[in-house]
Amino acid sequence: MLASVKALTATFVLFSLFILTSCGEGLSPEQQEAMIMDQRWLLDEVDGISNVDSDTLRPNHIMLPSSVPGTAMAFAGCNQLAAKYEVSGTDLSFSNVIASRKMCEEMQLEYAMIEALERTDRFRIRDNRLELFEGRKKLAVFQKDEGEFSLPQ
Repeated sequence: MLASVKALTATFVLFSLFILTSCGEGLSPEQQEAMIMDQRWLLDEVDGISNVDSDTLRPNHIMLPSSVPGTAMAFAGCNQLAAKYEVSGTDLSFSNVIASRKMCEEMQLEYAMIEALERTDRFRIRDNRLELFEGRKKLAVFQKDEGEFSLPQ
């Protein structure tokens, strides 16, 4: 009886660790910091606005390439965005957000993304999703791009 309880307990602990790790919840801040780099994160929503992007060649996204340390690159429907960033564990902040100067008919998503970046103070990775926060308020959600893409050199 005691052996079966121990086996059941061990199975439960292993299962819980697997679930937490696969969701990103069990990852250390350092592991999450490493995961955010050199990925293209596709925009799901920002400030409650769902991404309705249908451009598969140039999707709305953000990247933090290690080849250009401290510089984030993004796109949100109209202009290329760039920003300086600092990351330490799960603390993340963006500054000096700049955009190319194209004017488009619909720029609400882009303006919301710029504001979210400027307000971000931390992030979390869960279920292959990058979530940006200001305090406890979720500002934006991105999905990890599983397709092929190239990073800036």
